[in-house]
Amino acid sequence: MANREVPQLDEVRIAVERMIDCARLAGEVIARLRALSKKTTPEMVRLDINEVIHEVLSLIRRKSPNHQVTVRLDLAAPTYSTSLPPIFGDRVQLQQVILNLLVNGIQAMAVVRDRPVNF
Repeated sequence: MANREVPQLDEVRIAVERMIDCARLAGEVIARLRALSKKTTPEMVRLDINEVIHEVLSLIRRKSPNHQVTVRLDLAAPTYSTSLPPIFGDRVQLQQVILNLLVNGIQAMAVVRDRPVNF
C-alpha cells in the first residue's frame, strides 16, 4: 500500500468536467433530435462557429486515434481583425453537420495505409 501513486486530482477534475460537458451535449443532441422528429422549429441562437467546432472535435478526438487519423485545426484567431462574426443557427444541427463531415472524411481515408492521415 505504501507504493501506491498519489491521485492526480487535476487530471480527475478535468476528466469529470469533460464527462459533464459530453453529457450536456448528448442531452442537447437528444432533445434536438426529438424536436427534429416532431418537426419543431430549430432553436436559432447567436453562435461562435469556432466554439461549435471545438465542441465537436472534443467528441471526435476519441474516435480519430482508432482510425489512425490526426485532426488538425486552422481556425480564425480570436482577435478583432481576424475573428469570424457570430452566426445564427441551431447549435445541435450545426454540430451534427460538422460531425457528419468529419466522420465521412475519416471513413473515406480509411483506405489509406501507406502514410499517416492528416485531417
